[in-house]
Amino acid sequence: MTRVRTIVVGTDGSDTATRAVARAAELASESGAVLHIVMAYKPHSVQKIQALRASLPEEFRSSVSADSEAQGTMRRAAEHASKMGVKVETHLATGDPAKVILKTAEDLDADVVVVGNKWIERRIRGSVPSGVNRGADRDVLIVDTTSAQRRRAPEQRPRTASSLAGT
Repeated sequence: MTRVRTIVVGTDGSDTATRAVARAAELASESGAVLHIVMAYKPHSVQKIQALRASLPEEFRSSVSADSEAQGTMRRAAEHASKMGVKVETHLATGDPAKVILKTAEDLDADVVVVGNKWIERRIRGSVPSGVNRGADRDVLIVDTTSAQRRRAPEQRPRTASSLAGT
């Protein structure tokens, strides 16, 4: 079996993407691979950035950029993965998320691409997992990130009158 050295995972900061990043970090930890976290974003318009800067106190205005929200999302994902002892590199780019993930995987000659399964079951043409799965020329790990929401542990399920009565 070929050794996994480079893993690419996409994130958008959602709960399901966070679970995919965690699984990719687990795989990187087990294999000693470098984890590359990728995020595609749409930059804010110049007018929106200028309006936001104008609404902030002077000392915070320089912290607002076209990708500042994306940078924060990436920082949180990288911190989470780093806690597992994994070497993490981050990649931000504008564009279609599936295309950005695939391009990054190609540029890095990644061994595996990891994505969550959210939306994949709907077969939406524009879904990121479907796009990555269709366009990949390498192994893709699709992490089940949605069934956990349907299979909550008993202590997490809403309590009903019958469950409180023990029936």
